[in-house]
Amino acid sequence: ALDHRADLLLGTSVSAAHVSKITRACSIIFNEDDADYVQRFARLTYPFADAIVIPDCLRDKRTPRFFTHNSYHELAYLHPDRFQPDPAVLGLLGLSPDEPFFIIRLVAFKAHHDDSHRGLSLEAKRRLIDYLSRFGRVFLTVEGDAPAEFTPYQIAIPPHLIHHALAFATMLIADSQTMTMEAAVLGTPAIRCNTFVGRCSVIEELEKKYGLTYGFLPQEEERMFRRIAELLEHPGLREEWAGRRRRMLADKIDLTTWMIDFVENYHLHQTGQRYHGFIG
Repeated sequence: ALDHRADLLLGTSVSAAHVSKITRACSIIFNEDDADYVQRFARLTYPFADAIVIPDCLRDKRTPRFFTHNSYHELAYLHPDRFQPDPAVLGLLGLSPDEPFFIIRLVAFKAHHDDSHRGLSLEAKRRLIDYLSRFGRVFLTVEGDAPAEFTPYQIAIPPHLIHHALAFATMLIADSQTMTMEAAVLGTPAIRCNTFVGRCSVIEELEKKYGLTYGFLPQEEERMFRRIAELLEHPGLREEWAGRRRRMLADKIDLTTWMIDFVENYHLHQTGQRYHGFIG
């Protein structure tokens, strides 16, 4: 920050808020999780931040330092103005253009907000692979180490292509929060199973308002399997989800454009000058 003489420090990092106090820069912290959902992050970051930027659907108590937008973080990089899925990824996966396939995303639950939380059981993971394999190819993307029995299913593409694969997938089943949202904003039916269900406002909005995803607690695995079966029996699943996605996109904005405008105008408002550098 000192080397670049940064006027603004931007990001989702605790350190940006702290370093800005030492370098006398302004810090703009972006977060899309409710403060009571990521309490440790909020306690360490919010008191030091000059501006806190959140989606307007969060239940956080607002102060003059809070700014809201009508979008999701995932729409900063997956909005159709920013991202077009490349069908070439299907060839890398050994798939034909219309061949059904499923992505199962498994996380390690090692993040700071994951204490005491859990997702899909080992038996549910085995059952998912067995069941979904009757309808199409199954690919796993796994955070951390996976049991050896899952190795044949691990997706073999560079990580930066995962969103292209996700856009063409028949369905995502995950115990991940972020990839659930990514699938939802891409119009891919997303099933989530973890102990965070019901706590995260942005995912709740995608489920309750737009119907793009479904969440189940680990003890609701049987309900989850019934929902998956219902979706697979739906003859116009892809078309219906495309319509639900269009409705969501009609309500939401391209977050990247909003961010650029906010950053430039925030600094002008604070200092009367345009910034000469920032770190994000």
